[in-house]
Amino acid sequence: MTYFAKALLGVCIFSLAACAPLPVKDIASDKEGYLDKFPTEAVHPDVLAQVRKADSSPKAWQTLRVTYEFTKESNNERSDGTKDILKFVRKTVYKDTGNGVEYAMNELIKDEFPVSLRYEGFYKGIVSLASQNINLGAQQAPFPGQIKKFTRLDVIPAKPAEAAEFKFDAQSGLTPQFANYLESSQLCVTGKYYSANTLHPSLKGQAIDFTCTISRNNTSQSKFVLAYLIDYGIAVDRSSANAQASWTYKIREVSFQ
Repeated sequence: MTYFAKALLGVCIFSLAACAPLPVKDIASDKEGYLDKFPTEAVHPDVLAQVRKADSSPKAWQTLRVTYEFTKESNNERSDGTKDILKFVRKTVYKDTGNGVEYAMNELIKDEFPVSLRYEGFYKGIVSLASQNINLGAQQAPFPGQIKKFTRLDVIPAKPAEAAEFKFDAQSGLTPQFANYLESSQLCVTGKYYSANTLHPSLKGQAIDFTCTISRNNTSQSKFVLAYLIDYGIAVDRSSANAQASWTYKIREVSFQ
């Protein structure tokens, strides 16, 4: 048995609730209800305290709903030189808790059928604090992953400067894990300001792109571009890529509550 397996077993002995994944059917039957529970279950309290110290200002909204159309393109070519291109719809519900952290539920839809759910906690929609991917065809939900500690957490101001850099170094693992954490680094660089209504006509004010790279052991793992909405204090997806594929997002619908 590995050291991590022994450590996880110890957690299961002393905290059975931490080692009892929920049935997927229970989560799928109340998707937004599970989102309301996700903050207390998934975000590490030390990380929550770090983020609150960096920025605890509430947003001008409580719930933001965004429907994305997005395309996934494989990086691998077939023998005839073509690539696999898939089209999806993603319905995302963002909720602001008023303490510097936002939470999101992402429902992935293919050919009008939901295929997966992803729950996530964010710092300004830019830095993922905890996440859980749920395959709707599975029986049990997996453990959420979470950042255990930031060794560097740059503060993102209400209106970031153009060509500015922000760095986030962290240690992460599964929620019941308490040893052998994975170290990673996220570096984000801002672009130039533009009108937010170019992303969707209903969006007000200005937006600025954050181009971010996540690295482990000084090796780039993934890259993504987010549009940070100044009037709303949160970022929305534009594109992402890793060694296997690339994704391009377009906002189809937006509503605020």
